[in-house]
Amino acid sequence: MVPETKWGKSWQETLIKRLAKGLREASEKSTDHSTLSADAEAFDLDSERIAAELVAEALRNGLVGAESQPSFRTLDGGNTALQVAVATTEIRFVFKADGNPKLVREAQTILDLRGDRRLREFRFRLPKIYAVHDSSSPYAYLMEHFDKQTYPSIRQIFFDIRSAPPSQSEATAIITAALEALAVAFKYSMDARQQVRMMGEAYYERIEKSLTEASKGDSIFRPRSLAINGRAVRSWSESLAILASRQMALQSIACPFVTVVHGDPNPGNILIRREGGRIADVKFIDVKDWKTGDYLFDIAKLGHFLLHTGPIEDLNRSKIESISESETEVSILYEVDRPDYVMSSVSALEAQTAEIAHALGDTHWRIRYELAMASNLLGLVPRRLKKPDISRLLYAEGMLHLETFINSFCQI
Repeated sequence: MVPETKWGKSWQETLIKRLAKGLREASEKSTDHSTLSADAEAFDLDSERIAAELVAEALRNGLVGAESQPSFRTLDGGNTALQVAVATTEIRFVFKADGNPKLVREAQTILDLRGDRRLREFRFRLPKIYAVHDSSSPYAYLMEHFDKQTYPSIRQIFFDIRSAPPSQSEATAIITAALEALAVAFKYSMDARQQVRMMGEAYYERIEKSLTEASKGDSIFRPRSLAINGRAVRSWSESLAILASRQMALQSIACPFVTVVHGDPNPGNILIRREGGRIADVKFIDVKDWKTGDYLFDIAKLGHFLLHTGPIEDLNRSKIESISESETEVSILYEVDRPDYVMSSVSALEAQTAEIAHALGDTHWRIRYELAMASNLLGLVPRRLKKPDISRLLYAEGMLHLETFINSFCQI
């Protein structure tokens, strides 16, 4: 007989009840509350059914106890054996639930990539997916858990102000290892039959949509000429007009192939396991459902965070000195202080990117990288409107990258 606990008759029931609670919370955030309350009992039963199915599937697919020593409690009285004890261990996994089916598309992407033998060792750098519920809302899946003590993220290592920062050599080694791991996926998944559309969602459309939205929330982002730390910068509308008027030239600098991409390899999604002074393993979490795209856009996701977003948002090493606006111009003076280890990591990233681009035969990577940095930074602006200083700093840094790109592009 399974002993009673305060959560149920067994650990499976405990797990099911906890997951069911998570499923209910996910649905409440994405569903009309009147609909939920109308048949709350049926909804609770459905949540428990889905949770039970997830647990059963996860156990079939290899979910096991954590890699830690179990604890033992000796049972007293009436036993003839030399020892009778209860062993206790942990089961660790990540549980994700949401009302948006995009969630399980991301889980399916991970499953697909882990099953893609072309990707060689890269596929094992992605988490195991133990169970997926994808037939109806709430959508959910169970995923392998990586303990942050064993597998801290690059963001944790570089930008957690509560911890000692890495040395310059450590930072360089970490970024080099991350890029080498991604390079395997890029190299073995090249498909020259396709190209990313430069006027599409990764580049032109991303900038246009993001800044149009941002300009409705803060007048600073309305399209006007800029003076950024004394440097004259075109308005974003003028820059985009140049690109729109020369679409064939813009497409000519596109990557001549697509590869498998992560979609969001920012430092928070890259986990590092270190043993002594070496990098023992690299893992990638929170893969987007893009599957393929421009590998350079992936690299810029990491690059913009190292050079700009991390120092500005996490380290808080930036300051706006002054900002003013007129009908025709916005002027902004500011400074961003970047630690030496950050600059070393950025240099390592750019050197590694040059090697990857050369190996892949991408001759226009340098100019396109500036646009990728601009697109990533400017894409963050509308999501940071509640933090005016941060949104304006990211805007200024992004616009500098866009101006650098336009100056080079106009020479083509």
